[in-house]
Amino acid sequence: MRQVRLTGLIMAGTIALVASSMHLVIPQATPAIAEVIPCNQEVARSTANGSKTELRADCHPAGSRINVKGVALTVPDVGTGIGLADVMPAGAGAGTALTVFNDGQTIIIADQNATATEGPAPYASLPKCSDNSWIWTGYKNPSFNYYISTAGRPGSVSAADFSAEVSFAHNVIDQDINACGLTTGTSSVSITNKGTTTRRSMTTDGSCGGAQKDGYDNIDFGPLSGSAIGRTCWYYSTSITEADVRLNSATGWFRTLPNPCSSKYEMASVLLHEFGHVFGLAHVDEATHPNLVMSTNSTACSYQDHHWGWGDYNNMTAHY
Repeated sequence: MRQVRLTGLIMAGTIALVASSMHLVIPQATPAIAEVIPCNQEVARSTANGSKTELRADCHPAGSRINVKGVALTVPDVGTGIGLADVMPAGAGAGTALTVFNDGQTIIIADQNATATEGPAPYASLPKCSDNSWIWTGYKNPSFNYYISTAGRPGSVSAADFSAEVSFAHNVIDQDINACGLTTGTSSVSITNKGTTTRRSMTTDGSCGGAQKDGYDNIDFGPLSGSAIGRTCWYYSTSITEADVRLNSATGWFRTLPNPCSSKYEMASVLLHEFGHVFGLAHVDEATHPNLVMSTNSTACSYQDHHWGWGDYNNMTAHY
């Protein structure tokens, strides 16, 4: 009998095992602070809902800036939150994935990277269409009405190729296109290309919030902190109300796989991963689920990640 080991900062949720499957829901609970936290300190808590970091809201009011794991964020309004998730290059660490929620008393920071191990080999690193593992943030997105900005893209990427790769990922989401021969067109997502814009998805340093929380869903190229090759900033209360996506302008990109190829990434693959975050999908662990689109790291010089795997597909169709 296989065992499941969960490590890391994971919100307590519902785990269902089906054959070679791991399903985890990460609810975003907001417990009240139990004692006064000094303004210059943060407190790590282990509760029934998992481990979190808390800051005093009166010391970090809505609109102020905080730095979390090397990423600058704007503190959200009371009763709302910001989510951030990076996809990393092959061979790098898991990157940043977190939520920041303001309950009026406390700024609650929760890590969203799950480390889930499905026992020893041969159950680790299952093929793309044999791994039915997925993790859900707990938040749906009623509609993703996005605009594309072609400003800031690297010189090697044409505006036409960027727009075409966005459309490719859009169609995978809209039609549930997968690598496993599963039924397409079964989910009820709402995704619409609204055209082009001059608005930017994130600040010049790739951070979330502030003026970039503008009520529009934007996709662009630009700088990102650390080694991230793609990032999604999403804003929520009871559901996701806005989501912005950025590809790192310093990364090597392709639409058609070059030969030879070294350390370059297909735009559609990374966009599909980020669109997964737009619709509430969370990361699965790279070490044990590397063949799923929603693993924390993308695959270089490959088209492997531009169609859903089994777990990715079931996460989408279970919630839409």
